[in-house]
Amino acid sequence: MTTTPRSQATASGRFRADSTEVVSVDGLRLRWSLHGSIDGRRPLLLIGGIGANIEMWGPLRRALGGRPTLAFDAPGCGESSTPASPVSIGGLVGMIATSLDVLGIDEVDVLGYSFGGAAAQALARREPHRVRRLVLAAATAGWGGWKSHPLALGALLTPARYYTPLGQRVGRRLFGEPASNTYREADAARLERPPSPLGYSYQAISMAMFTSFAWLPEITQTTLVIAGERDRAAPIENSEVLVARIPDARLFVVPEGGHLFLLADDGAALAEIIDSFLDEAPGQTARARRGRGHLRSVPA
Repeated sequence: MTTTPRSQATASGRFRADSTEVVSVDGLRLRWSLHGSIDGRRPLLLIGGIGANIEMWGPLRRALGGRPTLAFDAPGCGESSTPASPVSIGGLVGMIATSLDVLGIDEVDVLGYSFGGAAAQALARREPHRVRRLVLAAATAGWGGWKSHPLALGALLTPARYYTPLGQRVGRRLFGEPASNTYREADAARLERPPSPLGYSYQAISMAMFTSFAWLPEITQTTLVIAGERDRAAPIENSEVLVARIPDARLFVVPEGGHLFLLADDGAALAEIIDSFLDEAPGQTARARRGRGHLRSVPA
């Protein structure tokens, strides 16, 4: 039975280690994946970029080693069903919270990448009891705090990189990716499970309507903001707005990183940064200045 109320959403069962579940909520079927085993451990929820599918997280999930990670295909992406109309960022957050309820997951850390960064911010604000720590990568506050190179923004507005290798190469160039990075696994996943054109356009519409600028000071979670030094789709200025307005936030700059740094085949270096941040004891948390290649902190 599939109905809108959160308490009546359904799934096929509780998560087992390294498994996939389908959650039905608000008339849509959403594919969820657990990598690793929870067994009392707090998982890291990964919220992907526009059009992304679960498989694109492969390199980062493996690099995070034993840390359990959750990921899902947003409506219209991967193997999730396409809605009849655009789902707002707030609507997507409601679906995420519903799914976590159904899957029996009470508390998570959250990593939001690009489009997913908007949903991660909104989830942290709406469900502060559920989100312990927050990681925002290549993210923006939307209206009031969004800057982007026009050509990179144009590339974000089309799903071409999900349908042809040429679209992938053009997208990487426009997003500022260094030639030294490879994205073989993410590229293959894009082509194998592309979003529906309608689903992609709906995500673009919801992102165009999003702004967190006014309520960013309400985010109470300790937050790590990660920016690519060469990112043209979400330049560093976007991350600096997030760090300036979220009360307990720090910035890590990926040297020579473009917009797709989290999807590179070699995710070991960034996984170490993310792991270290999530594993900090509360007393170790400090106010931080901007760091380039590493975090520079000062005592709180």
